[in-house]
Amino acid sequence: MIEGIIQQVIYRTTATGLFYALGAIPVVAELNSILQLGITWQNNSDAAFNGHIELVITKPNGTTVTLDDVMHQDLEVVADGSATVLFEAITLDQYGTYTAQATLTETDETEILDLESFSFATVAEPAAVVPTQFDISTLLVSVMPLVMLVLVFGMLKPMFKGMF
Repeated sequence: MIEGIIQQVIYRTTATGLFYALGAIPVVAELNSILQLGITWQNNSDAAFNGHIELVITKPNGTTVTLDDVMHQDLEVVADGSATVLFEAITLDQYGTYTAQATLTETDETEILDLESFSFATVAEPAAVVPTQFDISTLLVSVMPLVMLVLVFGMLKPMFKGMF
């Protein structure tokens, strides 16, 4: 009998660069960032079989996207072995919570061996720094301590010169 489980979900975003295991806390990414997912599955059978992962993302507005695999789909995995299927990246172009569903089947079969659901959210981009208008008082407040230090050092320099 063919048995397999989805072991782990890995992800990377525009900001992270590297892949990380999806933990108990959902991924939070900025709007319009890129997310790439990988699904690791394990063969719990006594014999090797070819596993297939389908990954469907539901956007906050309810539309669904089935991601295409880019690596390691339909690999034959030995008993107690595992494989990670890497999927194409998706641009997170809507604010809110995305949900994802990964389904493991044997290649060219319809019987579901395992199914995992998880979520991640997009948040507002960090506020851009807005340049303020030039204000002489801000300049004076920032420079004044430095000017005072130079003046005090200038007054103390002759006193130290005579001491040494």
